[in-house]
Amino acid sequence: MNADIANEVDGILDAWRARALNILLIVLSVRIVLPEVACLAGYGIVAPWPFRLACIALCGVLVLDAFLFRVKFRWRTYAMLIDVVVIGVLQLWMGQLAGDGRATLLLPPFLSLILIGPRTGWAILVVCAALFAGILQLTGTGETSIPYPPTETGGSFRYWGLMWLVWVEQAVLLMLLLSLFMQRIRRTMINERQALRQLEKSCAERQRLAQEVDRLGTMERHRLGAEIHDGLCQHLTAIHLNCATMEMRAHDSDRIELPEFKRIHGLVEEAITMAYDVARDLCPVDLDPDALVPALEQLCRKAQERYDLVCTLMADPKLTVGDPECALNLYRIASEAVTNAAKHAKCKRIKVELTREFGVLLLCVTDDGCGLAAESVSKDGLGLAIMAYRAELIGGTLEVGNVFGSGCRVTCRAPNRKGSK
Repeated sequence: MNADIANEVDGILDAWRARALNILLIVLSVRIVLPEVACLAGYGIVAPWPFRLACIALCGVLVLDAFLFRVKFRWRTYAMLIDVVVIGVLQLWMGQLAGDGRATLLLPPFLSLILIGPRTGWAILVVCAALFAGILQLTGTGETSIPYPPTETGGSFRYWGLMWLVWVEQAVLLMLLLSLFMQRIRRTMINERQALRQLEKSCAERQRLAQEVDRLGTMERHRLGAEIHDGLCQHLTAIHLNCATMEMRAHDSDRIELPEFKRIHGLVEEAITMAYDVARDLCPVDLDPDALVPALEQLCRKAQERYDLVCTLMADPKLTVGDPECALNLYRIASEAVTNAAKHAKCKRIKVELTREFGVLLLCVTDDGCGLAAESVSKDGLGLAIMAYRAELIGGTLEVGNVFGSGCRVTCRAPNRKGSK
């Protein structure tokens, strides 16, 4: 993984170097083209160039720029470095070691270090120092009219020799600092990406474990629901039938009072209803993708009967959710929101909506109760935290807020899963 991260960081740095090189080429071209245009117009600094020579030079620069922007990054870099070195040498030669030539020759080592690498940067520094020394040997002998220092005849060579040593010392120091800085940047970027990869891996593993725990819990609830439905409910049904038979016999023989049998009969019938409700709560949504809307309809009917309020569902009967896990979590979120509204919101109406908008499943539960206090929304109670957790399991988001006027709205947005219609 470290090699992959290092390659990724190198790719990012290479892309940055390419952009920086393009900007430098544009700046350098403008710096060269403007004097040539001035010479072409007859406004040369020293003396105007001949018209044909200025035109040839201008066209050559433009053609060279067009060519450089088409070649590979490394060749463009070398061409720019050669161009800057040539300009620095000419400035040193024509200015007799004075002027901007020394500063210009400092640029190629730094640029090559940044754009290519440390080895190339140090090699270019040696080349520039050698060129500087060569020009010093040719022009700094005291025979030319170098303006500095003006104190003694023949002292110019010693002066410019000292300037060369100062130039080399400053260049080496700056190159060392820049090299360490570039290495630190690269190492920092690698460490950041390693930490990010580790964090992403930990989050993915946490989400996978959470999904696995939820899946195991769902399977366990399905098992318990099936056992209650196929075991306890059938057993209670048999008791119910036996009670009915005994009631009929007692009625014929008048040996046992009928109200006692009726009470036992009613209690067993109520126990059967409760057992079926528990089984449906444990396993509300079947593996069939068409089961979510019927399960929500049953949820609304049960809420009306249990809490004595109006609970309506607005959903397309043909709407399906292809992922059973997504359907089950949406049902659990709706059930928790309806239960919270019925118990705590003091509402009279609850509306459950299930729609699909732009490929996103949208579940909204709205009530006309007293709403949520600001601190309740910010602290996120256990019920809200569970709903948010379930929304996260299916890759969705949960929003809880008060409705303008009165009431509260719980909104869950889940991505459209494969197989949904």
